[in-house]
Amino acid sequence: MAAQWPQVKAWLVATIPTLPGMSGVSVYAGPPETGEQPERYVTVGFVTDDHGGSYQLIQSPDGFQWDEAGEVRSEIVAQVGDSDPAIAQGEAFVIADALDRVIRSDHTLGKTLSPNGMAETLVEVHSISNAGGTATALIHTLRYTTTTL
Repeated sequence: MAAQWPQVKAWLVATIPTLPGMSGVSVYAGPPETGEQPERYVTVGFVTDDHGGSYQLIQSPDGFQWDEAGEVRSEIVAQVGDSDPAIAQGEAFVIADALDRVIRSDHTLGKTLSPNGMAETLVEVHSISNAGGTATALIHTLRYTTTTL
């Protein structure tokens, strides 16, 4: 029995670049690489100044299986050189909406979760104004449950 958290994170890292509208979106399996400043990016399992996720394993009463409940947190960022925050929000939500669509279409995340597994999302919206214009950061939390043997 092994925790599925690393596999859920890996599924996100592999899936996000393949989604429609992701051309020009950088995806990182952790913090952004030093020196890079993409206008649109996603950090998976890493959120600035916060934790990247967690999981809990609970043994069934019969002792034969384990249930895992966890969450992988990601940060979706869109920076635009415009003072209108609606533009940055729109760019960030294109990424979040594409990710949510694929999660809703396959609750097992490509068989990463058990057939009775469940996945849901929670998004926090942060608007930022800086020297580069405006940005939106979405803290995207993928919550999941799965059964392992």
